Amino acid sequence: MIYTTPDYYKSEYEGIEVNAELLPKLIKRASRDINSLTGFRIRFGEMSATNQMLVQQAVCAQVEFLAINGESSSTVLEGGGSVSIGAYSESSASKGTASNQQSSIHAEGVLNYLFAAGLMYAGVDYIG
Repeated sequence: MIYTTPDYYKSEYEGIEVNAELLPKLIKRASRDINSLTGFRIRFGEMSATNQMLVQQAVCAQVEFLAINGESSSTVLEGGGSVSIGAYSESSASKGTASNQQSSIHAEGVLNYLFAAGLMYAGVDYIG
């Protein structure tokens, strides 16, 4: 499911300039990222207008992240990680970063939008 349009990205979200040919592709990838992040629980047509807008904003924020960091930045982490064999250990952390620093695969603002829409809760529903 694709949750926003190039027109919404440009006119409502007013995101950074993205190549017109690349924008639909980034929107599709960003929508997949948002679906994955929410555990595929988005029922867009059943949501309130406010929550639909929050999902669109999350997708647009992810589009910007992908445009800035590269379109595969949400699926491919830089570097080879680490390997351990017995007592030997080797890490290929990027120069200037702490080896325990986790690389982000989504825009920081995405979580705020999805949390506000109630899509980040993964607990148990109360049955009473």
